[in-house]
Amino acid sequence: MNINVNKVKIVVTIPVENVEDVRDAVCEAGAGVIGNYTHCSMSTKCIGTFKPNDDANPYIGENNKLEFVEEE
Repeated sequence: MNINVNKVKIVVTIPVENVEDVRDAVCEAGAGVIGNYTHCSMSTKCIGTFKPNDDANPYIGENNKLEFVEEE
């Protein structure tokens, strides 16, 4: 099977305070181009959940504790 992929959608959820840095980084790397426009993106706010296990080194939260974080 041959698949020719010219466009993909990238979906990430990140803490709200990091949105602009991540958007700028992916767009500067070449994402977000539609025709004659650059830096095309959209965002939706949500609540992300995660529970780091014993082997995790969490950036946010504590091991074995369910976390709820506002993300975009």
